[in-house]
Amino acid sequence: MADDAKPEYHGAATPLAKIVIVNMLLNLITLGIYRFWGKTRIRDYIWSHLRFQDENFEYSGTGKELLIGFLVALAVLAPVVIGFSVLGVAIPDPTAQVLFALIQAILFVFLFQFAIYRARRYRMSRTQWRGIRAGQDGAATRYALRAMGYMLLTALTLGLVYPWMHTALERYKVENTQFGDRPFSFDGAGQKLFPIWFVCWILLAPTLGISFLWYRAAAFRYFTDCTRYEGLRFASDITGGQIFKVYCILGLFTIGLLMALGVLAVLLGGNLEDIVVFMQDPTASSGSFIAAMIGAALGVLVVMAASAVLTVLFLTQRMIAVHSHSLTITGDIDFDAIRQSALAAPTRGEGFADALDVGGI
Repeated sequence: MADDAKPEYHGAATPLAKIVIVNMLLNLITLGIYRFWGKTRIRDYIWSHLRFQDENFEYSGTGKELLIGFLVALAVLAPVVIGFSVLGVAIPDPTAQVLFALIQAILFVFLFQFAIYRARRYRMSRTQWRGIRAGQDGAATRYALRAMGYMLLTALTLGLVYPWMHTALERYKVENTQFGDRPFSFDGAGQKLFPIWFVCWILLAPTLGISFLWYRAAAFRYFTDCTRYEGLRFASDITGGQIFKVYCILGLFTIGLLMALGVLAVLLGGNLEDIVVFMQDPTASSGSFIAAMIGAALGVLVVMAASAVLTVLFLTQRMIAVHSHSLTITGDIDFDAIRQSALAAPTRGEGFADALDVGGI
């Protein structure tokens, strides 16, 4: 590759919406068990519609791997949660209660960061291009401890140290990432991001947090520019306005959903007298009340489906499209010389991320 190249995302709304709706229905039927296979189907679609140099990416993960990872994580987390609950009941001393709550909070902050790194490692190991898979080395424990240390400093400085935390964590992820047998490198520094962060930090309260989107775009541009892979350089021209537009579209559709919920509540509220009768004597319920309840249940299902579709289509997919289309890759590299990664791939999915609900797509 000697000329400038751009990755392209070709996903469409209709086929992905069908996948999301079918996933939701099968989740209801299987009491949530199908969600691991549903997530895999969504990833299959997104990965296969991301293209670089006329070659599509591939996702090789399976729902079974995600399920096994979740069960293993649950086997670890359940005793922890139960143990703290038992201690709270057995030792009712207020000081001990505060201490238990503090230890539990610290533990779960650690587990959240641990889960984020492990989830990325799994996704990298299941991502392929031209038959060569990516990979991630490094220790999730080290990443989590590093994140916790920077989080403490960020809290003590009321957020001013955030660019240093953001850059340090990004460096750890990038420098432990490989494609095939070649590693990525990163030369970013937190102080480079501080000026834009300071402006956005001042404007956080007046803009109700919206200024963070402009910092997010600036950080993506900077991190992209600081990332190298062999002879390749990366650049991005993404703007805060593009990210804001994605959230605006999502917000408009969300408002529509809330209005639908309001109409549903009004319809249900018209049967308050019947509801009281039902609570007193279920056998005395009228046919109109039962029909209204069935309609309300169907309405809730429709709203749930619409919410799931909105999140995937107007947030996940649009963000992927905006970020990928903003990228430009320059430099010269012989892709045929790259060999398969020697990093050991995890045998199970991102269990802790699923259990703690931080996995995402």
